[in-house]
Amino acid sequence: MNRVSVGRIGAIAANVIREQWRAKVSYFLAAYALVLVLALALLPEIAAGNTTGKILLDIVLAGASLMGLAVAVFTGTRLLDREIERRTILLSIAKPVSRTEFILGKHLGLSVVLIVIALAATAIGLLALLPTGQVIADWGAIGMTTVFALVELVLLAAIALLFSAITNGILASGLTLAVYFMGHLSQDLLTIGVQLDTPWVRRLTEILYIVLPDLERLNLKNLAVYGILPDGGTLAFNALYGVGYIVIVLCLTTFIFARREF
Repeated sequence: MNRVSVGRIGAIAANVIREQWRAKVSYFLAAYALVLVLALALLPEIAAGNTTGKILLDIVLAGASLMGLAVAVFTGTRLLDREIERRTILLSIAKPVSRTEFILGKHLGLSVVLIVIALAATAIGLLALLPTGQVIADWGAIGMTTVFALVELVLLAAIALLFSAITNGILASGLTLAVYFMGHLSQDLLTIGVQLDTPWVRRLTEILYIVLPDLERLNLKNLAVYGILPDGGTLAFNALYGVGYIVIVLCLTTFIFARREF
């Protein structure tokens, strides 16, 4: 068995980045900037004066994550599907490139694109806040929130690739979106199962909570706008949870992709 080559993984990742750039992913940023300008113009007219700044900051932080989600859903889930449709997959996985290197390279490239998009969206949003006079309560909290949001995007990139390895692009997009929303509601689902006190419902919600990623562990936005963060131990555990989930999803994706026939 050939060793996994960092060079080959990097080459595949670079190709993904070039493809995404040609696919005009920068248009997502243009759309985000337009929506942000409208929000900055309209929100002060409809929100209470003392809450406007907090709401605007929350929109900026949430918008960066949603930008990454949009790219992952609408372009990331097509990475493998496009190769299969064009039959270039046979050339891509030809020796000496292994299927593991192929998946890792695709994930690395998509992750870099999502991180750049999210960081650019965050920078645009924070710059747009300057004319409003909004004071950031704690830049450290904003920075930590951004780091955890990037971990979430890397996890979403892995999930998008997993579904792309299983099914076609449209269904993979729908499944990625479903995991995103259910991942942010998984704690609520668990609570509902306990409150209903129905054995099979409780068991179902417990299974969903175990299988689905608990994305709320990586969501610090609601606290960060007030300059508040969980304690260091909680942050470390949640960060390891996110990284561990990424590793598990990539291993599963590699396992499935290695057994596909083209």
